[in-house]
Amino acid sequence: MLTSGPVLLVLLLCHVYIQDSLCEVLPNCKSTKSTKIVIHSTKNHSGNWDAKVTFENVEGYCTSSSEGVLGPDNWKIDIDHQTRGCGVKESFSAVITVPQPGPAPGYVLIEGIGYYKYHTDSKVWPEAMKVCEEEGAHLAIINNEREAAALQKLLLQNGKGQDKNYSVGIGFHDRYNEGEYLTVFDEPLYSTGFSRWSTIYNQPDNWQGSDIHPGEDCGALAIDGGLNDIFCHATIDFICEKEL
Repeated sequence: MLTSGPVLLVLLLCHVYIQDSLCEVLPNCKSTKSTKIVIHSTKNHSGNWDAKVTFENVEGYCTSSSEGVLGPDNWKIDIDHQTRGCGVKESFSAVITVPQPGPAPGYVLIEGIGYYKYHTDSKVWPEAMKVCEEEGAHLAIINNEREAAALQKLLLQNGKGQDKNYSVGIGFHDRYNEGEYLTVFDEPLYSTGFSRWSTIYNQPDNWQGSDIHPGEDCGALAIDGGLNDIFCHATIDFICEKEL
């Protein structure tokens, strides 16, 4: 199992296959039955080794030379390697260090909580969710009152004035079943630790919803710091979150 610290790989045949999950060290990779790292090394005319690293079955597949490899979320894997004699065979060793990734541009750190980015380029809720994912983040999920207050402050600083009807998109919905609120990870809203609804117009109200027409099935944070249901097709500012 790879960790975030140095890992020693010994290659006797100039390549290695590691059958294990990389999801603990490579954020946002899709869980697969196995993940393969292949390192091919060749000796050049000057006697030095060149190495090429390939990731397979990892979201954000990429290859690079021995200078390093950019993995998912722009993780940089630096490689040092050396050779030593081993009888009549020559072995190859590589030390791979995976540093902690930083957030995408535009994210601000809220100490002890996480990194957040307030998007004023309004999108419909499903598109907002994709934007966050492309940034290696997700639509913000509130876990406690402190986080709610922090995101409410972002809304007041960046939102459209003090309109009591204004909300900012965050990561929950009830698109599957009316009234069954889930996070963007399909976990129950109540499991997050925060499910306080806005008192503005007594949310959630599923406005204009009926047996024939869907109502407000996507999630937002209202200007009073409580949760709100909104139309999924309405364009709205949104907040992306990347955990510490």
